[in-house]
Amino acid sequence: MNTFAERLGNNKLNSFWYYGDTVATYETENRYLVCEACGAIEVYLPKSFDDSTEELFKGENAVIQAEILGYDDDDIELLLSEDKFRLNNWFSFRYEEGDVSTEFDDVANDYDEALEMTQDYINEFPEEENF
Repeated sequence: MNTFAERLGNNKLNSFWYYGDTVATYETENRYLVCEACGAIEVYLPKSFDDSTEELFKGENAVIQAEILGYDDDDIELLLSEDKFRLNNWFSFRYEEGDVSTEFDDVANDYDEALEMTQDYINEFPEEENF
């Protein structure tokens, strides 16, 4: 398994921090498994430390603003519990063989879980299929 997005630390495992990133892949001759952060992010965040007025931030701008504010997973969980998110993302899994692409129904919400599920998918394929 190739890991592309490095773990950002123990306090930044939520998929929010990996917006738009391909986290891991596994590939053989004609097969490809990918784990990536999918979905749109729209969240109300304070404009700054000094101005608690909330503004709607989207996509990468939301992640950047959360980083500026010094947020971590605990803050993201609080925002979720306070219904500050209009849209949130997740880790999804896709398998490709030739021209056929299949999305798995399972999703993960944190980085470690996503890598573990990627490894589980790799292990589910019979060895004679070289996957």
